[in-house]
Amino acid sequence: MYCYSCQSFNCGHAIGQLANNNRVYPGLATQITGTTNIVQDRSTWVTTIMPRLSEAVIKAELEVCKIDSLIAEKEQKIQEYASEYPINFDKLIDAIDDLELVSRRKEQFEKIIEEMFSED
Repeated sequence: MYCYSCQSFNCGHAIGQLANNNRVYPGLATQITGTTNIVQDRSTWVTTIMPRLSEAVIKAELEVCKIDSLIAEKEQKIQEYASEYPINFDKLIDAIDDLELVSRRKEQFEKIIEEMFSED
């Protein structure tokens, strides 16, 4: 079998075998670093993974704020429909359904954030 890493035949690298704790796959010109190396290398964790993680947390918090704003708008719309004379019940019911849908979306989003970014 031809090894694209060593660019030779029968070098001992095969699919699924480890070579210097790196997996070698035919067709790839580079080796893929094993996860044990990434976890042990604290500098990679601090310089690469932590900034991405904090960026994701900030984006998630921003999305929750957007949903909170949308909930406030839906509540305002319900108050407007409820104070009209004569009351248009179809619009009021649709507005309540929209509010419940957005509230459910916020709950699901918070659950996902908790599962993905918990400190455990």
